[in-house]
Amino acid sequence: MNNNKFPNESEIIVRHTQTWLLTSNESVKSLALDMLAPRLKKFAPENPTVAEQDNWEASVSRMVHRYLKGSHPMPLSWKWQWLDCLPKKYRDSALKEIYAIHGFLDTLPEIESGTACDASINEVLESVASMVSTAEPAHDGKYDEKDSLESSNQMIDSLLGLAAKCLDEARKINAGTGAVGTRHNINNFSMSEVE
Repeated sequence: MNNNKFPNESEIIVRHTQTWLLTSNESVKSLALDMLAPRLKKFAPENPTVAEQDNWEASVSRMVHRYLKGSHPMPLSWKWQWLDCLPKKYRDSALKEIYAIHGFLDTLPEIESGTACDASINEVLESVASMVSTAEPAHDGKYDEKDSLESSNQMIDSLLGLAAKCLDEARKINAGTGAVGTRHNINNFSMSEVE
């Protein structure tokens, strides 16, 4: 079991699975055999006999029981197949927590109203391409006196231009949906020196 104060991915998936099983007509057996086993075919024996297939399914069922009881951690190789078994509501909640422990931005909450606003994600992607094309100073994995001042200035400009485009796009999302972000509230976020 994980001794850290933060849950690991296995614990998050198991907790959301347990909640779902408690509130549905599904069972551990149906999860293991009807939903998970077909998704784990690459781990199953090739051209199994009836006995081998029965043994493999029994093994999957035993392992699912162990993972749900917390006596063994779920293998990372099962992560996506297991998540695919969960209904969208539970899968999305689990993924939101998983992304958060890795420091990714959480998905934006659903918003009921806003003022329609045109998306400009194409401009953000063009800025990404521009930034990549000016990334010569980063090619050797460090910034030092060997990097030309001209290419370094171009890279800084393209990075800050990308940041400004991303901020602008986040503001458009806010204007169109009312979402503010769950980690970095767009209304409190400023890059005035870039704009």
